[in-house]
Amino acid sequence: MLGAVKGGVTVTGLREDSCQGDRVIFDILRRCGAGMTAVPGGWRFEKQPLRAVDIDLADCPDLGPILMVLGLFCEGETVIRNAGRLRVKESDRIAAMQQEVEKLGGRIEAEGGTVRVRGASLHGAPDLAGHNDHRVVMALSVAALGAGYTARISGAQAVAKSWPGFFAVLQQLGAGIEVEKE
Repeated sequence: MLGAVKGGVTVTGLREDSCQGDRVIFDILRRCGAGMTAVPGGWRFEKQPLRAVDIDLADCPDLGPILMVLGLFCEGETVIRNAGRLRVKESDRIAAMQQEVEKLGGRIEAEGGTVRVRGASLHGAPDLAGHNDHRVVMALSVAALGAGYTARISGAQAVAKSWPGFFAVLQQLGAGIEVEKE
């Protein structure tokens, strides 16, 4: 998703024919107008204007936080349906994203199992909270990097649950990341 927002990113090792529910990210990014080009073993992303879409999260709830961030970078209102399960993950991911995105100048509205995100011009936020949730930490990192701002995310070590090398990969992409020891 960072590649669709910033451009200049090549991702390899992804299988579009994967059985994982998260594979729908390819379709969602295409529908948003992401600049995606197939390259040997992966995809090259270039920055393009992104447009809001309607998303059904029923089969891919783990994408919820990052899709909320995607909506911040899209023109119009992104609607994410069947998101109710996000309230009972490592954190209440809807409430966590609402709280933290507001610090960045964005707004996420939720009613029942539907989340609405309007494209926004984000600003820097000195201190964000990861809510002890790896997906929230990763999504907030992408939001800050996509907007070109520095952010301090408390509890960022939560990424170790699913992707211990997350921050190292962002550093390889040129992000100025400092990881503080807890």
